[in-house]
Amino acid sequence: MSPEKLFRYGALHPEPPESGVVMNPWKKLPKKAPFVLENDKKEIFQYNLKAKFEHKINLDTLPIPYVGDVFHAKIVLLQLNPGSDFPPGFSKPNESIECVTFPSLKEDKLKNLLHTYGKFPFYKLNPDYRITGGFRYWSRLFATLIKNEKDYKKIAKNICCIEFFPYHSKNFRSLHTILEPQRYSFYLLEKAIERKAMIILLRGEKEWRSAVKKLGRNYFKPRSTRNPILSERNFSKQQFQKIQSLLRNK
Repeated sequence: MSPEKLFRYGALHPEPPESGVVMNPWKKLPKKAPFVLENDKKEIFQYNLKAKFEHKINLDTLPIPYVGDVFHAKIVLLQLNPGSDFPPGFSKPNESIECVTFPSLKEDKLKNLLHTYGKFPFYKLNPDYRITGGFRYWSRLFATLIKNEKDYKKIAKNICCIEFFPYHSKNFRSLHTILEPQRYSFYLLEKAIERKAMIILLRGEKEWRSAVKKLGRNYFKPRSTRNPILSERNFSKQQFQKIQSLLRNK
């Protein structure tokens, strides 16, 4: 059975551990574009009718509400939403082409939505995908912590990223409403706070603090949110030492 069919019928993984009554809405994601949940269609289609190109929500690419083992990661990174890379003159994003070039990347994305992981739970740090935009972006953010190729796997097992808004766009702009799948992401963050994971807020401080009251001040921020590299220069010495310690232990 293809990864798409496995995903469609929810056979890749049972309900995630510790999920309680909170159901994973991404089990209902269509197996082909437009990649949008049924309950989100009205809001997103209406928004896209009026939005400028750079703010339009891209439904040609699989959503990324989170990446990595969100139930066990020692470090949780918070972002606004997954970006879309449109080369000049092209109407289709690079992310769609990457999944054609790397069929296993699409499989990893589908499994990730259902909390099923391979050797690289944070698949964007898998060196097999080193020419993709996601790998280049995240390997740059972790550059000061990567000394050799083995470090990619170590970091990929210890981190996760949760996006405030799960769908892609070139530039983020709020819909001024909260969609159903966002509430699941908020729940995942609350579980991370409860287990005392280290929370690093990279983008969207106002949005995250408003949506998840439990967040409070239970997070760190880089000094530069425009260039949020995980380095001693971007954090206090104590914070950076804690990051190093958590990534070194597995």
